[in-house]
Amino acid sequence: MIFRHKSAPYLELVRLPHLFIAMADPMAGFIAASASGMDIFKLPYILASSALIYAGASACNDFADRERDPDNRPIPSGRISHGGALVLGVVLIIAGVLSASVAGVYPLIAALCLSAALVSYNAGLKNGLFSGALTMGLSRALNLSLGLSAGSFSIGLLLLPLIIFTFVFAITLLKSHSIAERSLSPGIGVLSGWIVACAAVQYHLFSGFFTGEGLVFAAMFYVASGAAVIMALSGRLGTGAAVKTLILSIPLLDAALSAGTGGLTAGLPVAALALPAMVLSRRF
Repeated sequence: MIFRHKSAPYLELVRLPHLFIAMADPMAGFIAASASGMDIFKLPYILASSALIYAGASACNDFADRERDPDNRPIPSGRISHGGALVLGVVLIIAGVLSASVAGVYPLIAALCLSAALVSYNAGLKNGLFSGALTMGLSRALNLSLGLSAGSFSIGLLLLPLIIFTFVFAITLLKSHSIAERSLSPGIGVLSGWIVACAAVQYHLFSGFFTGEGLVFAAMFYVASGAAVIMALSGRLGTGAAVKTLILSIPLLDAALSAGTGGLTAGLPVAALALPAMVLSRRF
């Protein structure tokens, strides 16, 4: 109980539920790029790299926003010092990069690029409407590419990071409008991003690049994310709740990508990452 009490502020700082969602991207990329044979020993290092880098970026994000965050966040509440949060963030990011290096040169390069994108986002790019959405979308694309980099390269796989990029770009655009008044309506951006992501998945399915088993998780993604988009645009669901639902649906999108290349059983562990994220999101 004492350990849990002391660790709670740090788990909140690194946004523990989001780490499971973050790991879904490289797992899907790793499975998709391992159709000809999977080096399973690389997977733990890839997943650890993604989780550590995102945990570190979350800590750095709270450090950057310490003057604007609500009083109940770890730094403004005094539960964690701003210097301690920054040091923890840097250490976690470095640990994530080192973990990726164990999996090979290409994963190391992907991890460095991912770290640079997230640091740039926290350093100020997030303050711009489109720069924030572009950087966060790029970060998710690089996160999935972290998994791709540990497998066999294929031209057809390049569309997978673009799908994630488009969807996360739309989510971030919607989130930006929930924080401040903007002149551009978020409805067009989020609806367009959702439609493009869904259309790209369907293209993969119909083109024969994906197996039909990917449709199982794709359908789940369409329903979960589509309901959130429609209810948000109709005013029946608040923007914050819609963004949360859309973020939690990312593992389903990732599962559709992995099941489309590796079969139904390949999509199950990816989709399962949404469960701890949903449970923990009620606490952290």
